[in-house]
Amino acid sequence: MIMTKGAKLQNYIWAAVFGSLGLGALVGALFFGATHQFFMAAVSAVMVWALLAETKEKKPTPKR
Repeated sequence: MIMTKGAKLQNYIWAAVFGSLGLGALVGALFFGATHQFFMAAVSAVMVWALLAETKEKKPTPKR
């Protein structure tokens, strides 16, 4: 699937949202003893990875 510029921008925005959410959860887990936030940080990391991996996919080469 070829992504439009708008779809790429949307993926980058959501990756930034999940990234900041994950960093906040990680700070809460490390400095405030909220160990249950490690799960949220891990889920956020997976979401960021998935969004950026989808955005970085190569365009299919046209068949000749």
